[in-house]
Amino acid sequence: MLAEHNGANQDRGGIGPTARAALTGFLSAVGPAPAAWLLQSARQRVGSPGELLLREDETDHVGLLIDGMLGTVVSLPDGQMATIQYLTPVAFFGLPTIFFPVSLSVHVVRKATVIELDANEMRRCAREFREFGWFLTRQLAGAVCRVPSIVEEFGFKTVTQRVASHLISLAQPQSPTGDRTAYVTQVALAEHVGSVREVISRSLRSLSDDGMVFVGHGSVRIIDEARLRVLAG
Repeated sequence: MLAEHNGANQDRGGIGPTARAALTGFLSAVGPAPAAWLLQSARQRVGSPGELLLREDETDHVGLLIDGMLGTVVSLPDGQMATIQYLTPVAFFGLPTIFFPVSLSVHVVRKATVIELDANEMRRCAREFREFGWFLTRQLAGAVCRVPSIVEEFGFKTVTQRVASHLISLAQPQSPTGDRTAYVTQVALAEHVGSVREVISRSLRSLSDDGMVFVGHGSVRIIDEARLRVLAG
């Protein structure tokens, strides 16, 4: 069960120096004033894997990921859920919600530290500082540019191709050999891909038989990332 916004695993408090530096650095191109403005009402939060940071159709819930990984999730017509984007530091999440409701949710994939930002202050800051408003426009435009790849992912790729793509995104360095490992169960991978465990199991078996991955307990080690990337497209 995903934790809600008022879950016991939330950890809110003042903005630490690392988080403060992350926000200031992220906005360095627009000068120090916008960051100083936003920090006055910002809150730091730590999210655990599986926690829900943003519900579907929610408004005015925006933040900045400074550590860990988040997933942007949509509901598919068949009732399945699918992750359409993985966010890594440093990046906004929930940015469109300061303008209108959005039909997506944001979940914690790996333990994450985020800065929750006040939506009203974001809007005021964008009006006060033209450079910051332009910065937000570019961020939103970048999200729009990703739409064709999302359509391709779910409209034209096979489940095995989607599995390959998600494994690459989820993988972390494991050893001096250079291999990377995605620490994910088959059930969780099915949720990310928008499929069911049985189909994911067959896809992983196929990738393993082809020598591209090694499937462990709760993990998938990538053996031939170059071939996996070609398969993922």
